[in-house]
Amino acid sequence: MPIKGLSDRGLSFPEIGNIRKGIKAKNASGVEYPKEVPYFVVQFDEQEEKRAALFSSKYGSQPTEINILLPFNEIERCWDCWYEAYVAGRMIARSDGEIFLYLADYKTGRLIVQNSEPRTPHKEVVAEYTNSRGKTELVKMRTVGRLKIVIPELQSLAYLTVHTGSFHDIRNISEQLEGIKALNGGRLAGIPLVLRRRPKKISIPNEDGTRKRMTKWMLSIEADPNWVKKMLTQMKHLALPGNGLALLPEPENQQDAEESENIEEYDDPEEVEEMAEPEGSTDGEFVPAEPAPKTVKELWPTEAKVTYETAATFQSRSGKKMVDLPLDEIRKIIDTREDARAKAPLSDNAQMQLDACYILVGLLS
Repeated sequence: MPIKGLSDRGLSFPEIGNIRKGIKAKNASGVEYPKEVPYFVVQFDEQEEKRAALFSSKYGSQPTEINILLPFNEIERCWDCWYEAYVAGRMIARSDGEIFLYLADYKTGRLIVQNSEPRTPHKEVVAEYTNSRGKTELVKMRTVGRLKIVIPELQSLAYLTVHTGSFHDIRNISEQLEGIKALNGGRLAGIPLVLRRRPKKISIPNEDGTRKRMTKWMLSIEADPNWVKKMLTQMKHLALPGNGLALLPEPENQQDAEESENIEEYDDPEEVEEMAEPEGSTDGEFVPAEPAPKTVKELWPTEAKVTYETAATFQSRSGKKMVDLPLDEIRKIIDTREDARAKAPLSDNAQMQLDACYILVGLLS
């Protein structure tokens, strides 16, 4: 039996490192602050030297895109995003934007909210904190997103966590994961994806209340182009009648391609129809095209006692379908059946076969 809450927590993989969007920099006063860079900052755990070397040999020291897989089908198991607040590196609050899921007094450690109880509305400022320099700061909730990814080149079922605090990243990743999952019938695990940094101009508030536009290197998750091509072909296949790929053939030569392009330039469909050469014409002289011959199925009389679908199941002694036999062989079957009927009544199935043969003779004669 599992230990409740300890050994029954479901599938998981070990975490072997973190991927961030920036580095720690220092201002003129020597105070550290996070500085964004246009590449991924990948940090492996100290004991992961071999995997770090594998990653470096593939992507170098400043990668802007990484091949990834997601370890689970459920978005919430791969990607979680919250409002959170920290004091001295310790989380003191977590919220979903409506209510607090967790809230603690950073001075005493007393839990105010745990597992969303008691129900407490979300607020932006959760505490006041006096830092080591004696300056009092407001502790505010901020957006935090974490994405668990598997890098196939590492050849290991272990994941790295991608961190972001950008509202725009969180919205983009959430929408992209939903779209990819919908395209693949509700499955995410194992899809070949690419995690990229994309430059994008966004509006950022200034301290005086005004706003400015800056270029930020946002996160983007994109499916591998070859996988997307296969999925779109499959979707087109399933959408067509009979699941058939009745696609137009490619032009056989350059002249055919140019002619098709010229027709597309005209806006009036009637004008295009007048310009098109009639089917069956030769050197400008119109020759009516012969209608395609109808099949046996199309000619089968609707009032017949035996339907074409039933007749199509009948076989001769050689194992061939009677509807595909030549006329002389069908006549031989009729003679055999008639001889048998002269001696004794035919069974219902034999009589239907005989009726089908007479219909076939009438259609093929």
